[in-house]
Amino acid sequence: MTALTDPLTEEQRLLLDIAWTTFVEHERFPNFFHVAYRMRKHGWLCTREREAFAGAFGSHLGEPGS
Repeated sequence: MTALTDPLTEEQRLLLDIAWTTFVEHERFPNFFHVAYRMRKHGWLCTREREAFAGAFGSHLGEPGS
């Protein structure tokens, strides 16, 4: 588990960039499948980062019912 003051990993930074850019452009956070697709295009799997940020994004990242 990481602390809030720990520097972000490259994967976490990419996930935040994708989520924030989409939010700014569309005024809503992207679902998990969009983020995972964009991360795969950069050569990363999103599963571990999704769990690291699950508390912050909750259902906006494509959990059941979103």
